[in-house]
Amino acid sequence: MLLVWGFLVACSSGAVEGEDLGKAPAWAGPVGMRYTFLRRTDLGGTDTSAPQDTSAPQDTSAPQDTSASLPVDREHPLLLTALTTRWEVRQGDERWSRATPAASWEVDRSGGFRVDGGLVLPGAIRVGARTDGVKVVAHDPVEVWYGTFEDALAVEVDPGHALQGAQVFAREFGPVRLATVDGTWDLAGWERLSDDEIALMESGAAR
Repeated sequence: MLLVWGFLVACSSGAVEGEDLGKAPAWAGPVGMRYTFLRRTDLGGTDTSAPQDTSAPQDTSAPQDTSASLPVDREHPLLLTALTTRWEVRQGDERWSRATPAASWEVDRSGGFRVDGGLVLPGAIRVGARTDGVKVVAHDPVEVWYGTFEDALAVEVDPGHALQGAQVFAREFGPVRLATVDGTWDLAGWERLSDDEIALMESGAAR
């Protein structure tokens, strides 16, 4: 298991409107990823008047995070584990075993990418296209708390399901910014689970 906090610069990007950017699975991210998100206090969700702790917990092997000045709520992280047919969500602690189960969202990777019954990524990704309540807004670099992703896809999702509003995904990595009814969440860290850990999670036996 590898837990990574810190700064990242990913691959190149740039797309014109209508350009084919591939299929949804390339953006939805691999099974077995566990993401840690922090709520952006300047984009809604928490009180922005309180001083923010901007020190960044880091893996000692990771480069220094240069985006830690982005205002976030470090006290209430959101943890998301991506499984084959569902996203498991916990909140309240940086450790999965101590965090409180918050949601189990069914995901469907056929004909696009759906979360909790709502389309999040259309089957074919084209900037400017709108499909079933989802508009592909841009393919540009994006800065989140974790760092800068150069190869990032921004989509706008209509309300009505677990994810709504502006979402951002990095190619072959998965979600780096999520928007829910509770606010906007920036990626702060991630780990890739072992095959045994994935099997336990898939079976429902893991805690």
